[in-house]
Amino acid sequence: MKKGIFKVTTRTIVATGLGAALFALLFMYVKVPSPVPETSFQTAYGLSSFFGVLFGPIAAGLMAFIGHAISDAVQYGSPWWSWVIASGVASFIFGLAFKRSNIEEGEF
Repeated sequence: MKKGIFKVTTRTIVATGLGAALFALLFMYVKVPSPVPETSFQTAYGLSSFFGVLFGPIAAGLMAFIGHAISDAVQYGSPWWSWVIASGVASFIFGLAFKRSNIEEGEF
């Protein structure tokens, strides 16, 4: 079966919605503290890369973009768009690994 790396299906849309909600929650509440003051590791980016490998770059990029925008809007009142766009682009790049994976054939 040939993979459509930029194909948008119902599965991609559902994964984007669920992923955006999970991304927002992880981004707000699940952080690993780092030794640098006022800095933490975000677990949400690991989720976006995982979803990118499972569902492709479109789902991963939109998931991070929407999830980060929602998180910023809830926490701070308005999104910081430069960081929101950077999250979407980074997750899109993570999602390009979908092409090299054999998830559709049952291999992980």
